[in-house]
Amino acid sequence: MKIDKTRAISERRLRAAVVLTFLIGVAVVACRRQEGPRSAALFQSHLQNALQSGELASCPVSLATEVHKAKDQRLEVRHIKIILKTPAQLQAAQDLVESAARETEMSVKKWTTSPQGGGYVLYEVGDGTTRLASVLLMIPPVPEQIPTRLPIEEPPSKVISLPKYFRGDYKISIIIDDMGADWHAAEALSRLPEPLTWSIFPEEKYSQETARLAQTSGKEVMVHLPLEPEAREGLTLRPKTILTSMSPQEVESIFNEDLKSVPHAVGINNHMGSRATTDRSLMREILTLARMHSLFFIDSRTTPETQAYLVAKELGVPTNFRSVFLDDRQDLRYTEHQLDVLLQRMLKQGSAIAIGHPFPTTIEALRRRLPEFERRGVHIVLVSQLVS
Repeated sequence: MKIDKTRAISERRLRAAVVLTFLIGVAVVACRRQEGPRSAALFQSHLQNALQSGELASCPVSLATEVHKAKDQRLEVRHIKIILKTPAQLQAAQDLVESAARETEMSVKKWTTSPQGGGYVLYEVGDGTTRLASVLLMIPPVPEQIPTRLPIEEPPSKVISLPKYFRGDYKISIIIDDMGADWHAAEALSRLPEPLTWSIFPEEKYSQETARLAQTSGKEVMVHLPLEPEAREGLTLRPKTILTSMSPQEVESIFNEDLKSVPHAVGINNHMGSRATTDRSLMREILTLARMHSLFFIDSRTTPETQAYLVAKELGVPTNFRSVFLDDRQDLRYTEHQLDVLLQRMLKQGSAIAIGHPFPTTIEALRRRLPEFERRGVHIVLVSQLVS
């Protein structure tokens, strides 16, 4: 009888313990549900404290709260946006978000875009089943690195080894300088099917007619802007050559007159200019005018000391520079060799620009070789496609 009584007491205690455990479990779950918003607030507090005490303290932070109602419950979702000042801050920001989530025992999901041109990283933060907060890291674009000097122009090789076929997005562009004086040369060049760029002398005998012919034959038009050379003795300067001694008003007047005389022009490059292109102040005046007229600029590189390309980059003027001169000598074999040098530079750089002149030997070399280049996988493009 005593044993039965003891057994009954033990069973009642066991049932009470089970009931108590169940009630405690229910209470814990209820508390956790109620603590969801408080957990989001705790996460936000951890994150903001970490931001204020580290290298991201100067980054703007915005907060918005979104309210959801589900099953008679009011749920607040915290939306946090952090605007990074440089792409280099991204890793530190991600570390802070993930650390705050660990410290508050929150789960995270992450979505990202490429930061190269500007983008974002999005975190969704929750308790494993419910989203309680989001963190949006806004990434600015990677700034373009402005070069401090042009690459050294290497002398062309005498023997050039090139592949039979070029696999890849290789591009070349060919500018024909000194256009506008020889109408027959313009007609001959217009019959070449490739998209060449003609750089036309301002106020030359056939400047306007040459520009119109270029436009109707699928060629591109630039102004071949006369600039002051280094050694003026023995050189005949073209009328209205821009000189380093001129005032800004004189420079602007000549520039505008030259531009008016060459219709359809979309860019400029320098004729001569070995002194002018080393003068940063003068080039800033000229290239500011180019930017006002939405013109690109090609640095002909008539001197290794040129500053023109670098100033264009600083001003945000679309620009590039010459890689090869095709016809320092009016010799067919020489120009064909220089075309191979152009391909060699293209292989090294991904793209390359050549400058030639309307000589009969140059026109013949282009007529012979350019169709072959296209068959070998080289893309011949207008020079405006190679500026940035």
